[in-house]
Amino acid sequence: MNMGDSDEAAKRHFIELTKILGTHTTFVKLTFPIPWNNRLAFALEALKDNRFIKHLSIESDGIDLDSARALTEMLTNNQVLLSLDLHFEVFNPGGDHGEGYLNRPVSDETFVELAHSLQASVLERLKIYDINTKGFEILVKSLPKTLIHLDLGENTLSEEIILILHSYLKSNGVTLKELILNDHLATEYLQQQEPSSLSTVKIMQNTSWEARLSRKAHSLNLEMNQLDDAVGPLLVTELTKNDTTFREITLTLNDELNQNHLNYLQTLFDQWKLKYFDC
Repeated sequence: MNMGDSDEAAKRHFIELTKILGTHTTFVKLTFPIPWNNRLAFALEALKDNRFIKHLSIESDGIDLDSARALTEMLTNNQVLLSLDLHFEVFNPGGDHGEGYLNRPVSDETFVELAHSLQASVLERLKIYDINTKGFEILVKSLPKTLIHLDLGENTLSEEIILILHSYLKSNGVTLKELILNDHLATEYLQQQEPSSLSTVKIMQNTSWEARLSRKAHSLNLEMNQLDDAVGPLLVTELTKNDTTFREITLTLNDELNQNHLNYLQTLFDQWKLKYFDC
């Protein structure tokens, strides 16, 4: 079998896999890493008629116009999807080209189509990786009016984004409650924010505990000495809520263990519906 035949077989098998996933009726959350850009459109096509998946995470090594159009069709058809993570890995952080080399630039036309796809959705939560300032400027005008959580924390955006976000929050972003930015941008945003708008949306630094908890993951890595008077009350408040999604904790012990740490841990164990614990 030559390389061409091998590629065709892999493509055929991948299409069959996406059909199996797309017709499954018990998936609520699907994380789908797609290592080949030209496979992304097939995956989205297969998922367009699924009415059960509410949380979708797509990881691909790029996105082209055909894939963006397939995403538009999927989000137009699927009005039950509430949470979407888009990770296109358009930046290659190393290799022969050096740090930050743009591996597969996303065209403006593709960003425009992505904007159409988001506008057609009823998403409440959106996380986007590897987007540049120009791309976000195109997308922001079409973010769904149902959005309550926007996570841009994994992007290196310029400070121009602050004015763009101010404009968005005054117009289409009235439902937004949580906004995560990289640490530098979050600090700059808060410094420039008008006092009258401080209660409109919660701005969070990407590495903060507030951001980590707001992402509604299922597992949490925690060092014992982090259970201090700054973080401990926040964890107790957030993790003991009835709607918390966290059910697993990996706890790292250290020599700084004290009674205060143990008190917070005891409170968490008493009130938190924990299922898995690693220490």
